[in-house]
Amino acid sequence: MIKPSFAYKRYNSAKHRFFKQVLDDFLSKTLSRHFGPLLREKLVEELIILFDKYSPEAKNLRPGQVLWTALDKSTRGDSPNRRFVPVILSLITEEDIGELAKGKPVSKITEKSIARIINEAYKQGGILSNRDISLLMLRSTSDTSKRRIQYEPQRDVFDKRA
Repeated sequence: MIKPSFAYKRYNSAKHRFFKQVLDDFLSKTLSRHFGPLLREKLVEELIILFDKYSPEAKNLRPGQVLWTALDKSTRGDSPNRRFVPVILSLITEEDIGELAKGKPVSKITEKSIARIINEAYKQGGILSNRDISLLMLRSTSDTSKRRIQYEPQRDVFDKRA
C-alpha cells in the first residue's frame, strides 16, 4: 500500500468543510446501502443545483424584501406536478415609509403592498395564492382577500394572466 503524502494527510480533510463534501458525507453515512459513490456524486450535484436555485444570495435582497417560493405561473395549484419558483418580494419600500410618515392609513399602504407583491411575483414567473399573501402579511386570508378586492377596482386592475 502506498503511504499518503504529508500534504494529503495535512490538507485532504479540509474539503469536508465545503457544502458538496458535507452532503456527500451525510449521504454516505446515512444511506450508504442505497447509493454507491457515482450515484451519490450525481445526487449531490443535483441537490446543490436545487439549493442554488431556491436560495439566491442575500446580497441580492434590499431592506424590506423577502425571498419566497411561489407557484410557477404555468402550473396549476392542484396539479400533482406543481412547479415552484423563487421570487423576491418587496413587502415594504421607502415610498411606503414616506407615505406612512405623511399620515397615510396603514390599510391603504397594505393594499398597495399586496398589489405590488402580486405583480412582482408574476414578473418573476410565479403566482401568489391568497394563503401566500396572508402568510407574508401576517393577516387572515379573508383580510388580504378583502384588501385586494378593494384595491383592484379603484386602480382599474384586471387579471392580466387570462
